[in-house]
Amino acid sequence: MFRLRSVFALLVLALAVGACSGGDKPSVSKGDAAYIDQVIPFISGCSSEQATDNAALGRILKQRSNAWNAIHPPSNFASLHDAYARALEKAADDYSSAASNTTTPDQKAALSFNDSLSAFFVWYAAFKARFGPSLFTVEGASMEPAFGDGTTVAIHEPASPIERWQLAIFKFPLDLSRNFIKRVVALPGETIEVRDEKIYVNGAVAAGDIYAKDAPNYSYSERTVPADMYWVLGDNRRNSFDSHAWGASCAQQQCDFVPRNLILGVLPPDTKGCTTGVGTGG
Repeated sequence: MFRLRSVFALLVLALAVGACSGGDKPSVSKGDAAYIDQVIPFISGCSSEQATDNAALGRILKQRSNAWNAIHPPSNFASLHDAYARALEKAADDYSSAASNTTTPDQKAALSFNDSLSAFFVWYAAFKARFGPSLFTVEGASMEPAFGDGTTVAIHEPASPIERWQLAIFKFPLDLSRNFIKRVVALPGETIEVRDEKIYVNGAVAAGDIYAKDAPNYSYSERTVPADMYWVLGDNRRNSFDSHAWGASCAQQQCDFVPRNLILGVLPPDTKGCTTGVGTGG
């Protein structure tokens, strides 16, 4: 019997190479970004499902196959996308057949699974070659609960104008070799203050702040956001190196803010990292 442990070692390998990094080049088109957003769960290790036998593995692969078939790829990616879809569907069917002890032996299921992995790696090589520079991988816990460590997101085209609560990916003002992701809290010309575990914009408690893991446990004296700059925070307010803390690393007051020209791209406010379910690799 083909060992499930070996199968899931290959699954882990597929997911490990899928942890893209990048962001040195700005954004992708809306059409391409839509495709990237849909396939990212398949390359980011999002699923917690575990297979204990062939029947369970067949079910997981079938869920993945159905989800993959529901995605509409750009025309120049259709052949690679469809090739992986066919290989994945065959692996799912072969494992389901093997589980029922009918006409398909375990070894045939294992071989078809390996074929699906090969098709995945061919697709992934092309995907990374084209879109890799426009992907960003979150490091650490500063953006929880929206994004956990290792979550990969596409860098969308910067909005004009940038709005409060959008997620911005930008070059870190104090070290341009690093890219950060934070949430936009205050806009150019607004005053920002943090006290009594509340955020004040223009003297009033910021409306719509539904994204934070916890209330801030620090104070920030009132300041005005300079023109063409933004004040940003991590959603994990008590564990984030962001605008409230950058000033301690720099003698200039403007170090607290992100200049517009350093923003590589944005994400909608309600964007979240991938969830458990059909994202098991292979």
